[in-house]
Amino acid sequence: MPCSQPAPCLFVSAGEVSGDIYAAGLLECLKQLRPHLRAYGLGGPMLQAAGLRLLADVRALAAVGLSENLPGLPQFWQLKQRLTAWLRQIRPDAVVLVDFQGFNLQLAEVAKTLGIPVIYFIAPQDWLWGVKAGLARILARVDLVLAVFRPEAAYYRTAGARVVHVGHPLLDLLPSLSREQARARLDPHQNLDPDQPLICWMPGSRKTEVRRLLPVMAEVHHHLPRDWNHLLPLAADYLDGPLLRALPVRRVDVSDRYEAMIAADLVIGACGSMVLEAALLGRPVLALYRVSALTFAVARHVVKLPWISLPNLLLERSLVPEFVQSLPAPEIARQLHIEIRQAPKWALAAAELRGLLGPNGANVRAAQAILEFLEHK
Repeated sequence: MPCSQPAPCLFVSAGEVSGDIYAAGLLECLKQLRPHLRAYGLGGPMLQAAGLRLLADVRALAAVGLSENLPGLPQFWQLKQRLTAWLRQIRPDAVVLVDFQGFNLQLAEVAKTLGIPVIYFIAPQDWLWGVKAGLARILARVDLVLAVFRPEAAYYRTAGARVVHVGHPLLDLLPSLSREQARARLDPHQNLDPDQPLICWMPGSRKTEVRRLLPVMAEVHHHLPRDWNHLLPLAADYLDGPLLRALPVRRVDVSDRYEAMIAADLVIGACGSMVLEAALLGRPVLALYRVSALTFAVARHVVKLPWISLPNLLLERSLVPEFVQSLPAPEIARQLHIEIRQAPKWALAAAELRGLLGPNGANVRAAQAILEFLEHK
């Protein structure tokens, strides 16, 4: 039956591991402000634990690129039909989208057609890449943009969108631990050698990127001293398999991912959210990126920027060493040895990045903005 007053009823859509984490924090704040609020939608275990009534979990279908997404198209088409019927029948007070632009912008079009307001938290970052192709879709389909970056807020506001700058939720998620505290939490389970460096390996949260990066990471591992410590936080259970076990490192539960990053002397892995996380934590990080030849050719034609990682794009300089498409293990290992000795540089960059993403309290401000929007829609 349709949603009814007085308790707000929301449809929330987060389709990736990072989106599940960000959306869970937002939903927790919404429920603190409105305890009887009801939320349904797409997500994972974090959102479900925060109180979402889960309609589907599509994290395992997420992929980076064009050809990489082709295998999941039939499932996404079927899901879109099912969710369209659900939205038409239930008619929530608003649809709240979190990242995951490929599918979420389709849901935004459906919701707009049905007259359901659309709110976007962590909207498409076309503004950052210098690509304006998606701006028209945002303006036509989204009623409120909750911007996580100040330049993003200015970009959408100048274009005519309704925008509230809330800041980035990462600042509230990252724990305030020293390296020694993080190691102490991990050490009873991992038997770490305190006299040797610790490398944190993070091959990503999407099956395609894990398959492409793990063989390279295993080769890099062979170029490092054998007595070094190594940890690998598993982003999700669906990534487990023989390929992952081929990398000879100790495994860490996803709930300890930030402790592993803070404890590490260096983080290496897929270019994505974890690169920004590591940089915000003041940890040296190497970003690896490999997609299909088709995706890379299209990206080179469309994107003309010299970097792809968020810290470099935000700082407008080369902080994070990026290895794109060509991933020579000896060169990556050499750069790893260089960056692991540059801790002061990374500490200064972390403070600068926090200033760009702040202030803290993004989820609270986003929740307040959503509730205010619902009261005056």
